[in-house]
Amino acid sequence: LFSKKERTRQKRLLGLKKHDRVVTSGGLFGTVIAFDEKEATLEVAKGVRLTFKRSSIYDIDKQGEGAPLDAPEKQAGAKG
Repeated sequence: LFSKKERTRQKRLLGLKKHDRVVTSGGLFGTVIAFDEKEATLEVAKGVRLTFKRSSIYDIDKQGEGAPLDAPEKQAGAKG
C-alpha cells in the first residue's frame, strides 16, 4: 500500500534517537531533545524548543548520511 519512499521513511522513524537532526513535514529543521511514542520535542534554535506530533517528522539526518531527503538547501545549491 505504501510507496517505497514512505516505507523507507517509516523504517527510519523507528530508529529515531535523541540528538538526531530532523525535518518536519512543514519544513522545520531541528534537533530531537526528547520524544515518546506520540510526541517529539525539537530544539530549532539555541534555547528554542517546540513539541510536535512524532508523525509530523518527515525525515531524519543520521550522522554521516548527509542532509535529510529533499532538503531545500541541498536542492537549491549553496548561496553566498
